[in-house]
Amino acid sequence: MKRKILYGLLLSVAVLTGCSKGDVPQGATDGQTIWWKVDSVEGLRGTKSLINSYDALVEACKPENGGSISVWADYTIENETTRNVFEGTSIIYQDKVGGNPHSYWNYAGNDIYWSLGGQYKFRAYYPTDADAKEADDTDGIQLGDGCNATVFQMNYNTMMTQKDLLVAYNTIDTRSWNLSHPVPLNFRHALSALQFRFQLINAPGNEYLDSDYLTSVWMENTVAGSEEPFTSIGGMVYGDVGNAEKLGWTENKWREPGDRLYEWKNTGVLMENRQVGNTVQTTQAVAYTKTGTSKGDLFTDNDGFLLVIPQQSEGNVKLCFTTSHGGNTVYSITIPKITGTDREGPSDTGEYFIPGYRYIYTISITKTDIRLLLTIKPWNKLESSYSYNFG
Repeated sequence: MKRKILYGLLLSVAVLTGCSKGDVPQGATDGQTIWWKVDSVEGLRGTKSLINSYDALVEACKPENGGSISVWADYTIENETTRNVFEGTSIIYQDKVGGNPHSYWNYAGNDIYWSLGGQYKFRAYYPTDADAKEADDTDGIQLGDGCNATVFQMNYNTMMTQKDLLVAYNTIDTRSWNLSHPVPLNFRHALSALQFRFQLINAPGNEYLDSDYLTSVWMENTVAGSEEPFTSIGGMVYGDVGNAEKLGWTENKWREPGDRLYEWKNTGVLMENRQVGNTVQTTQAVAYTKTGTSKGDLFTDNDGFLLVIPQQSEGNVKLCFTTSHGGNTVYSITIPKITGTDREGPSDTGEYFIPGYRYIYTISITKTDIRLLLTIKPWNKLESSYSYNFG
């Protein structure tokens, strides 16, 4: 199967090493504990799986909620690197006798200690429910066959999990760092987010005074694999020899035309225009609303935001939906190639869904037409907005 680069650069296989656990480098094992602190988390208003702030990550990683941060480390001394000095070490948020003096970020298991004289590379991610298997249609998050703290690989199936994926990286030179200080972790979002809002069109002189209910939504590819379809399963490569913060995605699998992606069914979410005095009041129906959902409950945990693999938009996927008035009639509209972001950020001609951005599609319905408006916002700059009309 041909693998295409969705976002970023695919690294040479020669760069990657296996995930076998390396030998612990020489150094005192009864010395200073490696402490941690989370300095920042990119923000996005949300609930449950969506991590919107430092406080949300704290809440998710409390023992009673089952979440944790996973940390990997490589160690270099005298130009020799030991991979996976520790791998998948779990950090949770709880008070601990004799624990972290800087915060409640403590090890879920035994403490790990500094080895002196060399440099550490740390790579962390949330959530930690991953294993070393190939991503397929029955798995959610898996570590790749070759991964370490220098170059980290992960497979992610957005059809099987909708957990917000956060990643962080840092290096510490033990010859200059005060080892009593905690290692700072600055997390950023690794996925993109889409939201679909439906409304009956409301324009001066063309008010559609009516009500209806959104009853189902899904996406479908319009082309086969060799023609660049939208992918729901991707491989993340985090790190590069020349750029440790490089974040790239490649396509692992796709769904064929006619297969339903992210299918959601509901008893009905109201969309309405009604006259209130001299104005028309509009109520939008947001897809992937939890209340009333009978299919696709997995996709309803993020305030109507659907987490997707960052990738180039090819204009080869359509949004399908049904309404109460329409009954079994399936309406559809093609999601345009233009996304408003290129690889680097906002761009009028950009054709990429990129990490850390949310894309809000507003579908306006008249009695004879369907129109689409796209608004994009960085997750950590909620006041920013870039709008594009496709009508």
